[in-house]
Amino acid sequence: GREVILAAVNHSGTFLDIGCANGLLLECLMQWASEQKIQLIPYGIDISSRLIELACQRLPDFTNNFAIANALY
Repeated sequence: GREVILAAVNHSGTFLDIGCANGLLLECLMQWASEQKIQLIPYGIDISSRLIELACQRLPDFTNNFAIANALY
């Protein structure tokens, strides 16, 4: 059901996930995109420091691309 998000992506570039939680969606999108010869650079924000830690563990090459932030502000 989440793969439909990739339908809006037609070329390589950055992808921002607001409320990225543990980074699972970003990891999946990167994998699915690569199967279509599209390279995504993941960025993510989440209000939970623990979830950002998990996202950084899931995608260790992109730890600088994750931040604790409140999307409402």
